[in-house]
Amino acid sequence: MSESTASKQTNGLGIAGLVIGLVALVFSVIPLVNVIVPFLAVIGLVLGVVGLLRKSRKKGIAIAGAVTSLAAIFSSVAFASIYAESFNDAISTDVEVIENAQSDSVDQGEAQASEGTRDNPYPMGSAIKFGNDWEITVGPSTLNANELVASENQFNDSAPEGFQFAILTMEFTYVGDSTGTPWTSVSVDYVSPSGTTHSGSDTFVSYPGGLFSMNELFPGASGTGNVVIAIPEDGAADGVWRIQPLFIGDGVFFSAN
Repeated sequence: MSESTASKQTNGLGIAGLVIGLVALVFSVIPLVNVIVPFLAVIGLVLGVVGLLRKSRKKGIAIAGAVTSLAAIFSSVAFASIYAESFNDAISTDVEVIENAQSDSVDQGEAQASEGTRDNPYPMGSAIKFGNDWEITVGPSTLNANELVASENQFNDSAPEGFQFAILTMEFTYVGDSTGTPWTSVSVDYVSPSGTTHSGSDTFVSYPGGLFSMNELFPGASGTGNVVIAIPEDGAADGVWRIQPLFIGDGVFFSAN
């Protein structure tokens, strides 16, 4: 067989389709990344099919490329569904009142149905079961913590004009089946009476016991973290704190103080 004949029989498109299909198949099992795998696998599938239709080319490698790419599509869809279900379970925002700070005699079923909204927030100091994995006690809060923040670190910036630093302390207890880290599970912000939202990323200050300093917790373990947010001075006490899942889901609200 001459060199030119051997070259004719080489199926470049089939090889490309197989390589892309194998790469897509590997990435199809990786969370989040597998969302884009079908787009990559479709390219591999098209190359494999075109390579299969070309005359005087080896068909086997083109078939392998098409089959591998097709398998990557099915694999990515299957694993994405599994991960989405697990993710939804992990970030469930079902809320159960453990202790209402306003009244020990409150009907907890009624409290769960009527409280926790922006218009009717949970009292500061209340404890809730948040989703499937966390019990959270919210409070105390310090709404004017300018002096505390300034004394903690001389390099901390002052609050912007018309704002003041507020500190919210929370206790997290992990009640799930594996392990959890608070700052990878929930986010915290402040909603002013006028409806503007403010988070810790608006300004950057150093303060001990920050939420990001909390380590991984095993079942039954607890930890305390602080959130520092610059909030509007006007009507500060009439605003609310909001706790919500880090990525997807509705939040629950607590009185500002």
